[in-house]
Amino acid sequence: ITATVPAISFNWSKIEKLNLNHANFEKMCQLRWLRVGHSKFSERSTVMDSLDLPNSLSYLHWHEYPLKSLPSKFSPVNLVELHLPSSQVGAQLWTEEQNLINLKVISLCCSFHLTEVPNLSRSLKIERIDLGCCLSLVEIPSYFQDLDNLTYLGLGQCINIKTLPEMPRNVKFLDLSDTSIKELPSSVWSHKKISDFNISYCRDLEKLPSSSCNLNVSGTFSLHGCQSLCEFSELPRYTRVLDLSETAIKVLPSSIECLFGLTEINLSSCKSLVSLPTNICKLKSLERLNLSFCSKFQYFPEVLEPMEHLKLLILSCTSIKELPSSIGNLIRLQGLDLHECKKLEVVPNVIYNLSTLNFLNFDGCSKLKKLPPVSVDSVGLLSLEDLYLRKCSILEIPDGLVCLTSLRGLNMRETKIKSIPASIKQAAQLSRLRLIDCKSVESLPELPPFLQRLEAQGCTSLKTVSSSSSTALAQRWDEYIFFPGRHEIHNFSSCPKLDQNSRSNIMANAQLSIMRMATASSKYKEEQIELASHYFEDLDDSYNDTDSDDKFDREDMIQEYFGRSSVFITCSGYEIPNWFSHQSEGSSIKIELRPDWFSTDFLGFALSLVIALNTEDAKCEMEFGCRYNFKTSNGESNEINHSLYNPCSHGSTLEDSHEVLVWWYDIFEVAEGAQRPTAFYKLVTEASFEFYYIQEFNSEEDEVFEEFCSDYKVEKCGICPLYARDVEIIKQRICSSSG
Repeated sequence: ITATVPAISFNWSKIEKLNLNHANFEKMCQLRWLRVGHSKFSERSTVMDSLDLPNSLSYLHWHEYPLKSLPSKFSPVNLVELHLPSSQVGAQLWTEEQNLINLKVISLCCSFHLTEVPNLSRSLKIERIDLGCCLSLVEIPSYFQDLDNLTYLGLGQCINIKTLPEMPRNVKFLDLSDTSIKELPSSVWSHKKISDFNISYCRDLEKLPSSSCNLNVSGTFSLHGCQSLCEFSELPRYTRVLDLSETAIKVLPSSIECLFGLTEINLSSCKSLVSLPTNICKLKSLERLNLSFCSKFQYFPEVLEPMEHLKLLILSCTSIKELPSSIGNLIRLQGLDLHECKKLEVVPNVIYNLSTLNFLNFDGCSKLKKLPPVSVDSVGLLSLEDLYLRKCSILEIPDGLVCLTSLRGLNMRETKIKSIPASIKQAAQLSRLRLIDCKSVESLPELPPFLQRLEAQGCTSLKTVSSSSSTALAQRWDEYIFFPGRHEIHNFSSCPKLDQNSRSNIMANAQLSIMRMATASSKYKEEQIELASHYFEDLDDSYNDTDSDDKFDREDMIQEYFGRSSVFITCSGYEIPNWFSHQSEGSSIKIELRPDWFSTDFLGFALSLVIALNTEDAKCEMEFGCRYNFKTSNGESNEINHSLYNPCSHGSTLEDSHEVLVWWYDIFEVAEGAQRPTAFYKLVTEASFEFYYIQEFNSEEDEVFEEFCSDYKVEKCGICPLYARDVEIIKQRICSSSG
């Protein structure tokens, strides 16, 4: 039977009882295809004394081939493909008598003991040679240039190869990455058929040929990591993506304009680069230009004519001092990244004419003390969505910059600004405002009503927060856009100078934000429940026949489809907000629930804590959880543990002795995993809430662990059941109080 088998494939590392000490396939005279695999993470290794192969083989693939050569009796005259990756083969894979005249493909990649290429001079049909990662290989035979059918030559990571022979005339793919070559033969540079050429990480490559480059590379040409390459005169003319990152080039030659099809140039981490040619503006197809971490680059060239396709310009971590006024010619620019340009001092007014710009980053520009005023003649940053000014030295921000209706994110963290223009309330789409550690800001004006994330922690001089934000929120209630998984965070922790009116304003706004999110979440589910019904069609027929526990599981599945939502508000303070209907001293509270508490308009519980800092140098994270215990009139009970997200808990130091924290979570968040049906909650008459630390402090010393537990104390807690029926009363109260 074995004599007629044409093909065999097996993974020897997965066959425990397989003995390959002497593998004899010689009598399988019809065997043409043999593949021996090996699992990547298997610890089994093959020990083989001898191997016999049939002369009929045309395909042999043996992963981790254990012998140093092919069997001496084997005549490979019919062999077309030979794959021996990660093998033990050494200097001589076959003898002179073994003729591989029909061989077309050979792969010996990762054969670490291979010191020389096996003799392929008679294998004139060879099309593909893969010797990648053969670390002991030191040279390529000169006869390779005579292999006219060779189209693929892989030498990547052959770290000891220093020179190359002339290349065969029909080669199309050439991988020389991570080799030790110092220069390319002119036959490579002038080759007209090479279309895929990888020469990245050739750290010893000092120069490219000065002759004309005829390479047919039309995609990416990468010299990334060629740390010794300091100049070149010509590059493949059809290149679309040019990667020169981490090279030693000092200037980009003016011949770059000949690469008319370039869409991207990456010059990142070219530590010696000092300038770009002015004719770079002639690259009419260029879309991305990256100069990040070019530490000697000081002057961006004048843009002498409009560049209609450049969308992204990255100048981060360069030594640039100013932007040219001609930057206005980047008429389609969408992103300008200047973060950590520590020498940048001047930004031209013309930047406000970049009407398509949606991303502008000045983070870490420590010498930038002033932004130009927005003139009436400026077109305006009509598309700007994200503005980053973290750690800039600016003292004020122009009116016309914060009122943009397109603005979604504004980061002024750790700046020296003293105030924010009142016009910011016009930024209708602003959802993220970061003012962390703005030590000089003293007041906040009315803010846009749809802020999703307001981070003002560490504003130690902040005294006043406008009350008009609550009024705007109530008046524009119906414009609120909800989406599943939405989280709102307003963080005023470590703002010890906040006056009592401002603290009241913040907590009044907290009530509105929570009710707005809760009602919008409830309404959204009602409107969308039918859209999700197709997920549960298979459950519908049996739904009425299942027990109530399964019904709760179905509701939980629906919530998984919609996602979860939450609100978190915190500020310095000593009292639970007065709108909390149930308040108590200490870390626990018990409340009586009215008979209809779990009705259809129940929106969940708002939770609040007053935290006291017991030590000046707290060593733990301020993480808390809540343990809910629901009890029915007949004595049944159910307990749920729920962690309370605190975004300011990690790496923060409180500047005040007391903080007030307020949370709301979707009701399904509370009930998740409760293993109780809806019917159970309708019978609940009493609920208790106990707040506790989530102890994530890692220490091998018990005494340090005890110290962790005493850093913070829950002085007060509060619970407020929320109902949709109360929304209009709250809105009217806010609007009437504003007059």
